[in-house]
Amino acid sequence: MVRSHVQGPQEVAALRIHLLRDRRQGRWARVRCDTLGSVNTLVPLADGRLRGESTDGAGCVGALRESGTDPSGRRCVVVGAGATARACVIGLAQAGAEWIGVLNRTPERALSAAALAPGIAHVASTDDIEACDIIVHTTPAGMGDSVDFAFDVSRLGSRHTVLDAVYQPLETVLLTVARESGARCVDGLSMLVHQAVEQQRLWTGNTPDSTVMRHAADLELARRREMRRE
Repeated sequence: MVRSHVQGPQEVAALRIHLLRDRRQGRWARVRCDTLGSVNTLVPLADGRLRGESTDGAGCVGALRESGTDPSGRRCVVVGAGATARACVIGLAQAGAEWIGVLNRTPERALSAAALAPGIAHVASTDDIEACDIIVHTTPAGMGDSVDFAFDVSRLGSRHTVLDAVYQPLETVLLTVARESGARCVDGLSMLVHQAVEQQRLWTGNTPDSTVMRHAADLELARRREMRRE
């Protein structure tokens, strides 16, 4: 039985491939994530078809809840408008967020992402940062020494929970600044683990222990860091 996980640009490629197969072969299911524009999980069905899913939204919500911040009733800002951001918008809306702002340098892309949760999600401005409770950062900014963020990080404070989807490095520039500002910080590895928990649930029907999976992920990242030193 085929199960598949894809990341990054390959998420969009997976969507295109399986939409193409759907058109050409009747036995393939049309991927359900065409509204997102990407999938990262392919789930085999009993009749031989495949269903496409995105687990990033579940990963975002699971990581936030594990940190002690439930999105329900909260004001959230999602920074970015790509595949991960779009999944997070839907995930936060389904989790009961009161208001979701999408902050992106290209307003048209922000509007497209916000349209996924009509009435709840809106195009945000940098002024919305101070008034929000949760910030979900989904862009590559801060992966290295870059500090070119889409908002003024000096506005971060103790009222905020900040999730950075980047997990290499684990402590990004954004998380360092947020921690120094007194914000609650959630690293990208936590989001990665919780989206993997959702994948396993979709594939097997069982929900694995996220603590065990986090330990395994920490060990793997440590192994990779050691290999880079050699």
